[in-house]
Amino acid sequence: PEVQRWEDDLDMRRLRDMELRTAFSKKTLSATDLRNLPSTSYLDGRAIFDMQGKVNLDLLLGAYHQLRKLPELCSQEGPRQIGWLTRRALRLGVVQDREMRRGKLYRASREGTGEERRLFMPVETRLNFPTKSSA
Repeated sequence: PEVQRWEDDLDMRRLRDMELRTAFSKKTLSATDLRNLPSTSYLDGRAIFDMQGKVNLDLLLGAYHQLRKLPELCSQEGPRQIGWLTRRALRLGVVQDREMRRGKLYRASREGTGEERRLFMPVETRLNFPTKSSA
């Protein structure tokens, strides 16, 4: 019965007429954002949902990683729902198995700096090599 309630709650968080994956958010929250989260963002005392009510994957994976180390809490509904949300995110393909084990999202690009990794330099780029000093 509780799984159906959790499924309904997740369904309410998605964008209207969109797939269930839209109920999750990868937005990085600042410390100020975390302090300003409403009480509805918390599940069992752990921040899980962002300001828009979406399941924040950074927060979810962090909470899941903490709870994996506390198996005695598995009988409580809040921790079970966090585990269920994490496994649901995995089945929907919004997180990877290694991210679940690590407790963090994997980010290939350098977010926040506006830079991306470059594997190759453009042909137009001029390379300058240091000259050897004659001393």
